[in-house]
Amino acid sequence: MVSFDQTTAWNLFSSYNGSIFETAATSRALTAVVAGLAVHHLILRKGEWHLKAPIIIETWLCFFPVLYETLVKIDGPGSKTRKSDFYDFLWPAAGLVNFRDVPFHDARRRIWMQAVSAKNLPIYESQIADHAEKWEKLIATHAAKAIVVPFRDMAYWYAFDVMGMFMLSESFDMISSSGSHWAVDNLRRAMKILGPCQMTPWLAQIGFKYLKGYWLVRDWHATVNWCRERLQDRIKNDNGATNIASYLISDSICNDSVEKDENLLTGEAVVGIIAGSDTTGPTLTMVFYLLAKHPEHQSKLYEELQQIDVTDREALKKLPHLNAIIDETMRCYPAIMTGGNRDTPPEGMAIAGRFIPGDVTIVSPRYSIFRSERCYIDPHEFIPERWTSRPDLVKDSRSFRPFASGRYSCVGKSLALTQLRVVTALFVSKFHFAFAPGEDPDLTVKSMKDQFTTAPGPLKLVFESRN
Repeated sequence: MVSFDQTTAWNLFSSYNGSIFETAATSRALTAVVAGLAVHHLILRKGEWHLKAPIIIETWLCFFPVLYETLVKIDGPGSKTRKSDFYDFLWPAAGLVNFRDVPFHDARRRIWMQAVSAKNLPIYESQIADHAEKWEKLIATHAAKAIVVPFRDMAYWYAFDVMGMFMLSESFDMISSSGSHWAVDNLRRAMKILGPCQMTPWLAQIGFKYLKGYWLVRDWHATVNWCRERLQDRIKNDNGATNIASYLISDSICNDSVEKDENLLTGEAVVGIIAGSDTTGPTLTMVFYLLAKHPEHQSKLYEELQQIDVTDREALKKLPHLNAIIDETMRCYPAIMTGGNRDTPPEGMAIAGRFIPGDVTIVSPRYSIFRSERCYIDPHEFIPERWTSRPDLVKDSRSFRPFASGRYSCVGKSLALTQLRVVTALFVSKFHFAFAPGEDPDLTVKSMKDQFTTAPGPLKLVFESRN
């Protein structure tokens, strides 16, 4: 039986040759979860689906992943789209990524921009370099003993350690201790909820509210409470350190709203840590996966690095091949594969000459668009030169928006790129590396999951000192 909503959706989108997930109106929750998983499977496993047509499930749940123009319309400056109800998943806590009220979002964003302003960048950059040097020493220890490096895990350790410093001036000390932290483990396990629940945020809310002591929900709440405790400690014992939380707390103090803002501040901390760590970690993983798979680019980058001091962060910004490797990695494996749901404005909007009705959720998966033959030549191949000496391999550069643009662009873009440059340059200058013998080199991709953020499979590498 096809519900009225589905019939309406069919009529609204009858000009498209799209697929319809036909389900009974009484099975919406299962429909959305299964459909969400199916879409992820289609995007990650089925080559060319991304340019064929939208998937219309019901009027309350519609995909429009057809054209790269969608990214420009929903993420570009002046966009009238709104964040979808998926972003309420942290309620009653909320952070910058979650705010759906535009004026409130813009006000909070201004605080974040102050926190990561040029004045504070040297402080954060020194923290990036300090943790990278600690990680390099850990890698050197493994290399000296010919021990296999669990690189994916270490990449997450590094990313969370650094983001802990940015957010709270408190590292998780995972690189120093060569082991994980329970709060990070909990958070990464709990992120598994967000993949299938992207289509059913209300179902996630029910779980978060009534299953607090069970399964992954328990892990989620344990980490949220940990962040709450850390923030309360910062409020009571301000040590004057520069971090993002200090700016957020100062704003609440100025407005005499610290107690009222408890959920707000907690949400900002949780979202900040996720947004800054669960994106940089997988991107670092995929940079080194691709360099291990294409060792000729290790050699080419090493030669480029001989021209500079690898500790000079300004010099790293200007290295063509280093930055091309990073850009090409983000194109092949974006940190946000399918996330970024947006709702069309009530009056509807036109995309690529087609009118989309109001209040339709649009999903424009970066993973699909970044691999579109309409935008790139040999889109499934890792070719860093497309960003330097082979611009002919890029048909339309507007499609490449790994950090989004406009109102919802990533406030931490500069810090993220600095981490990627510093770690990649430092490690390539110090080591040769390759896939560990006896390991499936493609397990990193085969086991990759879309958990709103990208979750690569294990990456086992062996490092050898260049000296």
